[in-house]
Amino acid sequence: MNCTGVEREKEQCLNEVVINCLSDLLQVAAKIKNDAFSAGHELRFISPMINVGDDHISNRVGRTA
Repeated sequence: MNCTGVEREKEQCLNEVVINCLSDLLQVAAKIKNDAFSAGHELRFISPMINVGDDHISNRVGRTA
């Protein structure tokens, strides 16, 4: 898609807003618990969204099903 500088800036701004809203929504959603699971006493660790390309995150090699 050929975008002018202004269009590209608007698209980047919109993407940033959507990502921020999604991150906020996921933070709230992780705290909501259905009443059917009210007896559970699990501990939930909730982090902000992590970029897939983050060098701090890696997967260990293991078996696959």
